[in-house]
Amino acid sequence: MNIKQNYSTHPAIKPLTSFTWLMGFLLLASPINAEVTLVAPGVISTGLGEHSPTLDVKRNELVFMRRTPGRFDYTLYSSSYTKGQWSQPTVLPFSGTHRDGAPSFSADGQTLLFDSRRPHPDLAPGSINLWQVNRTASSWGTPEPLLTLSQNQTNEKPAGLDEFGPLITPAGDIWFYAFRQPHRAGSHYRSQPGQAPQAMRQLPDPSADTFVGYLTLSNDGRTAVIEGRSRSGRDGDLFYACLKGDQWTTAEPLVAVNTSANDGNPYLTADMQWLWFASDRGEPSQGQSNLFRIHTKDLPIPCE
Repeated sequence: MNIKQNYSTHPAIKPLTSFTWLMGFLLLASPINAEVTLVAPGVISTGLGEHSPTLDVKRNELVFMRRTPGRFDYTLYSSSYTKGQWSQPTVLPFSGTHRDGAPSFSADGQTLLFDSRRPHPDLAPGSINLWQVNRTASSWGTPEPLLTLSQNQTNEKPAGLDEFGPLITPAGDIWFYAFRQPHRAGSHYRSQPGQAPQAMRQLPDPSADTFVGYLTLSNDGRTAVIEGRSRSGRDGDLFYACLKGDQWTTAEPLVAVNTSANDGNPYLTADMQWLWFASDRGEPSQGQSNLFRIHTKDLPIPCE
């Protein structure tokens, strides 16, 4: 699927209909218990700082962002699950030169969305914008910007230069977070195929106007898990909200997940069985973020 070329006409991506093999893959990925589980310590989760997991379950592939050694930047990494273990992560062939973060697979795994500070003549210098890259027969193609979503309107100069955390749904909608006019304190945005992005002000934003509220949605779009500011205001927590009719409920904290550390970057698996996230709790984080997961049977999600 090529979002750039077919953005106004591409068909909806069908949700997965069978998850038996998916469950086997995810259950083997770490010990089975009712606790929050660190993902592949020493391999995936290290002292380098890992964030923003996304899974292509058809290929048993995990993509995430990790701090770039020696720079306050991020690089995208890939790891595959084979023979009962995760492979050593490798840098994606198009990443490692510019700041690349917040990856999100399309439902068919053919397209990866991410935010990046890589330059482009039609984008503001130094800005973080939305990009896409498509798989080739043997690797990945060349990333291209989602210009319709990343270019500012005439009333957004010099404000509103950055877009963060793209999420593509099975229906082809793209969600992201930005600080555009008139919502300079931040807002989630949604762009349906062929339409300009619209601010989703009815979706609760527990980030308290201080940082990006990264978002994940269930396949049916009725469960949202959102990164926000903790009630103490000292760290990040995860919250959930439910779409009832056409109204979102108040964002409530995921008590079973949140700690006094920073907890964020949520990702719901396609079958809604697992919530993956990033946190700087415990070892081997060394003060950096690692990847964790918890079974949703221990959480008040998915929404009924």
